[in-house]
Amino acid sequence: LVSSESKTVQIPGHTYSKTYVVYSITWKGMKLLEDAPNASLILSVPQELRDLEAQEREKREALLAKIKHSGVDLETIPKEELDVGDGEVIRAYSYWLRYLERTKERNFERHEELVDLYKRIKNWRLKTALSLKVAPANIMSEHLVSQIAYASATATGVIDEKILHDAGVRVVTNLAKVIEKWNDETGNNKNRLSNLNEDSSPIALKQSIFSPIKPWQHAIYKPVKKTGLASWESSYLRFMKGENPHSIAMSPTNGRPIQVATVVNHLFQALTHGRTVDLGRLFQVIKPPNKHEWECLVRCESETDIDVLNSEVLLRDLLMPIVGREIIEKDFKGRTEEEQAKYRKWCKLANMYMSLRRCGFEPVFEERISGSV
Repeated sequence: LVSSESKTVQIPGHTYSKTYVVYSITWKGMKLLEDAPNASLILSVPQELRDLEAQEREKREALLAKIKHSGVDLETIPKEELDVGDGEVIRAYSYWLRYLERTKERNFERHEELVDLYKRIKNWRLKTALSLKVAPANIMSEHLVSQIAYASATATGVIDEKILHDAGVRVVTNLAKVIEKWNDETGNNKNRLSNLNEDSSPIALKQSIFSPIKPWQHAIYKPVKKTGLASWESSYLRFMKGENPHSIAMSPTNGRPIQVATVVNHLFQALTHGRTVDLGRLFQVIKPPNKHEWECLVRCESETDIDVLNSEVLLRDLLMPIVGREIIEKDFKGRTEEEQAKYRKWCKLANMYMSLRRCGFEPVFEERISGSV
C-alpha cells in the first residue's frame, strides 16, 4: 500500500548532506482509496499480540482451574468475570486461595487454623439458613465466605456486626461471635493487639555506602539531548559530591526549583540503574520502611501475586491488602483526609520498597520495638 525511499541532498554552501525518507502510495494503495468507502482493509494480527493474548488466556484458565479445584462451582461466577478472568467474585476467591497457599508454605499450623476459620463461617451460614428456612446463599454468597475469612484473618481491629453487614452479609446474628471465638482460640486476638505496638525497628545499615551488584533489568537509561545526562543524573552527581537534597531542590541544574521528593526520587532511580548511593545520608532525609512496614509490603507481594521486580506494577493493585479495596476504588475526591493520608503514606513507602528491592538491597533491622506506626 505504501512504499518508502531514502533520498540524500547536498546542503548548498556546506560540506555535509541531509538524508530523508520519502513515502509514496503504491498502485494497490491508490486502488483502495478509489474504492473507498466501500473497500475493506484486513491486516494480519501481530504475533506479539497473539502471544500476549495466549499468555493472558493461560493465566485466566489456570486461575479458574485453581478456583474450581477448591470446590467452587464456576457456574456461580458471573459470565463477564469468567470471560476476562477478573472481577469482584473471582478476586475474593483468588485472594483467599493465594493467602492459604502462601501461609501453608511458611506455617502449616497457621494454614490449618485458617481452614478451620473458613469451615466455621460456612457452618454458621448453614445453621443460620436452616433456622430461617432459607437457602445459605440468601444469608451470604459463596464468595463472601472467602472474603470474610480473609478479612477476619488479617484484620488489625475487631470485626463487628456493622462491618459484616456493610460487607454484604444479610443476616449477621452471632457471626461476629464465631469469628471472635476463633480469634481467642488461635491467639489471633493477641497478635491483633500486639499490632498496636508493631515492630518499628528501622533499617540498620552495615555501611553508609551501598553499591548494587547490577542495574535493575528493566532500567532504561535515557540521556537528555541538551546535557547528555539522564533527567535524574545531575541530582545524583551533586548528592554524591556531598550536597544536601534540600539545596539541590532549591537550585537545580536547569534553574527551575523542584521538590525535595523529586531529588529523592532521582536518587532511587540512580540505584535502579546500578549506581552507588550513600544510603546513610539519604535515609537522613527520608525515612525508609521500618521492619513492620517492610513486612507488610512483602505480604502485599505475596497475597497479590505481584512481583515488583517486573517492569509494570500498579501501586493500587499492590497495596490492596494494606489500604483496602474500599479506599483504593473510591474516587479521589470521595476519600476522607484520613484515607488520603493513608494511601499517600503507603504509596511513598511502596515506591522506596520497590526501588530497594530492584537494586538488590536486603534490609537488616535494628533489634528493638518502639511505638506504633
